[in-house]
Amino acid sequence: MDVELYTHGDFDGIASAAILYRFFYECGHEITHIETLSYVDLDLQSWHSKTFSSICCVSDFMCPKTIVSAPFWVWADHHASNSPPPDTQNGFIIYDPSAKSCAGLLVPLAPELEELGKWADVIDSASYTSAHQALFGREAAMTVNFALTFASKKCRISLIKNLAFRSLEEVASEPNIQKLADSVRRRNYAATEYLKTNAQLIKGHYTVGIAFFPHSRIQSRYAILYTHPDIDFYIYTRPVKSKFSLSVAINRFKHAHSPIPLGALLESIGGGGHNDIGAVTLQTKEEALTLSQMLATLLSNL
Repeated sequence: MDVELYTHGDFDGIASAAILYRFFYECGHEITHIETLSYVDLDLQSWHSKTFSSICCVSDFMCPKTIVSAPFWVWADHHASNSPPPDTQNGFIIYDPSAKSCAGLLVPLAPELEELGKWADVIDSASYTSAHQALFGREAAMTVNFALTFASKKCRISLIKNLAFRSLEEVASEPNIQKLADSVRRRNYAATEYLKTNAQLIKGHYTVGIAFFPHSRIQSRYAILYTHPDIDFYIYTRPVKSKFSLSVAINRFKHAHSPIPLGALLESIGGGGHNDIGAVTLQTKEEALTLSQMLATLLSNL
């Protein structure tokens, strides 16, 4: 039977889809459709009214309400802010909000891709050895992760197919992946230079760093941890197409966990995430700036 794969477009989502691709391929199924998803571009009404005529697999992403209409379905995720469907008839749920990554949960389906799952754990939980690794790492998985920043949907689908059967080292050595990754490393360096004079620090019981990037040419989630390693929390805001994406996270190089669930903190305004990191998409720059200040004030006074 034909299989449709829907997955988040980040490293964990790509790795999850690669594991599912290999599993279903080796079970004798044909994967006829692959789609990478983004919450920034998500049309909730369309997503929750989608119909499925083939085996449907959704990984590392919100479960569509109509997934139960598929002949057979699999939903895999690890986000506490996402809920499994109430009806599990003709379907299968792989869900653990305490897991570091979705791909890590799926590795038993394709044990040959264990390394891919391990790196998804590192990258999706930001369990890097240092801010330098997060910004400039030369490992194969980091190279692929950086490349995804600028990768087209066509490139992401190609990565899913390649990672299903090839090693990270082989995939990362491809010239187009190297080129994309190096452009991200250069942008990360520019972001660290920018934040040396443009980061804002809100001090209280905790110190919160705000990294607001006004345009897409210079931005990086971890740059403020490189320039201001002593902060406790950081807020990272950047333009994404015509909207603004805001993330708030604990400094994992200083604290093991956030004292409050950051993903849940943003659920009331349409965001979500995990205990140690939350994200939300906002419509305007003004909304992003206002929310940054509100969150910084709240977190600094915990």
